[in-house]
Amino acid sequence: MDGVLSRSMTLLQAVRDTTLTLLAATSVGAENRGCESAARLRWTPQLHAAFEKAVARLGGARMAQPHALRALLAPTKLLTLAQLKSHLQAYRRHTSC
Repeated sequence: MDGVLSRSMTLLQAVRDTTLTLLAATSVGAENRGCESAARLRWTPQLHAAFEKAVARLGGARMAQPHALRALLAPTKLLTLAQLKSHLQAYRRHTSC
């Protein structure tokens, strides 16, 4: 039990220690149209490492589901389901080579 708790605490600490860099992804003329642009998430090495640990904990890239990843990475509070889906899709594509 202590090993599981220790790994969980390490994962949570890695997520908490992660610094997220959000870049405003503005499109040309967005202000003129009156619509807000979505923020772009830059995956830092620390955040990606926490993502990989969460994926491994869920049984690998093929078994991991975005909702379960979001639950494990919940302390960040900045990751949207769409961002996780996109990153998981790219991660699956990269690891299948």
